[in-house]
Amino acid sequence: MSTKELILAELDSLSQEELEELYALVKQYLETQRQGPTKLTFLERLGQIQIDGPEDFSEMVDGNAWDVLEKLTGSITAPEDWAAEHDHYLYGTSKRHDV
Repeated sequence: MSTKELILAELDSLSQEELEELYALVKQYLETQRQGPTKLTFLERLGQIQIDGPEDFSEMVDGNAWDVLEKLTGSITAPEDWAAEHDHYLYGTSKRHDV
């Protein structure tokens, strides 16, 4: 099957609500692609990182920075090469190592 056929087959299993969400994502993706390559700011790149920590971070402020970092351990979803390639993800530089 071609990639297009695989995508179309998956679409049949989605609810109307899921299709609408997917359409919004596809539309956003295509608009971004048509604008050409853009450099994201530091804060925009940080916004792409998902933190599965508490909604209210005020409880984490007690103690020092190491205590806060310890509480966040294991709660951040990021690419596997995040540590080695952090400049790429934060500032948009070229990756140092090809995976």
